[in-house]
Amino acid sequence: VVLASLQHLSPLVQVAGFECVIAMCEGAFAHLPPATHKEMLDCAVRATKDPHANVQAAACKALGNLAGLAFVSQQPANFLLIARSLQNIMTSDQPQAVRVAASWAMANLCGALCPAPGPDPERLGPTSDATTSTTANAAAALLDAAEVVAWAREAVGALVEGASDHDRVRVSAVRALGHLLRADLPRGGDVLEGEEQWAEWLLEGEALEALVHALLAALRCGAAKV
Repeated sequence: VVLASLQHLSPLVQVAGFECVIAMCEGAFAHLPPATHKEMLDCAVRATKDPHANVQAAACKALGNLAGLAFVSQQPANFLLIARSLQNIMTSDQPQAVRVAASWAMANLCGALCPAPGPDPERLGPTSDATTSTTANAAAALLDAAEVVAWAREAVGALVEGASDHDRVRVSAVRALGHLLRADLPRGGDVLEGEEQWAEWLLEGEALEALVHALLAALRCGAAKV
């Protein structure tokens, strides 16, 4: 029913379908076959080009929810499919509601590039260590993909621009920039080739300066959420 609604001729029905995807938790997705995951992803990507702003915004939010799932965070091809769709919106003339949704989804997507914080051995048990390791490995796999690193380089410019947009866009753009800064953290002492390229580019180019200036401007903007 949800898949059928995502492809319905009525924009209102499509929005309702994407709201179902937005509301689904990771456990619910885990019980769906991979083919269904891919179909949801493809529907949402197509809908980011819909002529109706409310459908576009709902599709962006759906992509933001899908961004944290294993079939995206562990598969660079799916990650890039979402990444390029969202970046197209961030760099084009779109209504504010669409930009807000796209920037929120971009922040979630950039979060997939970051490892989970290390566990506190005094408070967390062995299962927490395993969960953290899985998250870190997923982030490392993405950073090891040259195309993902190349996309991250392009994304910095779009996000720096988003950090000077309306406050509702800015708050997510700033969160995304913070994730990109964290994406350079070493994982378990192993530095992958893609991670070395990302760190080298970030530190030697002008991107780091632009990124930090955007964050400093956010601190001075006066909006509590930003």
